[in-house]
Amino acid sequence: MHDLKREMEEELKKIKSFQPAAKLDLLRESKLRKRPAKQAAKVSTMRIPETTLKVLGEAGSNPYWARVAAIIGSQWEPPPVDMAGMAGQTYMVIVQFRVQRDGMIKDVVVKQTSGNAYFDMAGQRAVLRPRVLPAFPADMTDDDKDMEMVFRVGE
Repeated sequence: MHDLKREMEEELKKIKSFQPAAKLDLLRESKLRKRPAKQAAKVSTMRIPETTLKVLGEAGSNPYWARVAAIIGSQWEPPPVDMAGMAGQTYMVIVQFRVQRDGMIKDVVVKQTSGNAYFDMAGQRAVLRPRVLPAFPADMTDDDKDMEMVFRVGE
């Protein structure tokens, strides 16, 4: 039990130090160099894409769910969108899925569409890409858990 707790704490430290924005900044910089100054200003005001994990039927935080959120969030690659024509607009998709005790991901569906099929597919891919997540810790007695992952980009 002590080893599991230590392992979860180390994993949580990795999650907290994870900074995926660097990849986005490189992409943003390359777009800025190619665009006229007026459009570049609009790109720089965009918020960084966000992900949020909702575990249905649970409240509070849990190191295991934080790890799951980080794994899935790191797999998300939102499709390029026309930032100049997107001022004031937000794309958000909610992907619902089930995680079994052994970490298998099942029943992945778009619960709420963003209105953009490419954006929705990117959210589904992020959930499906890991295929198997870490198994539930010993103190979690559920056979499976339903959850939702929210993927969002916009102002």
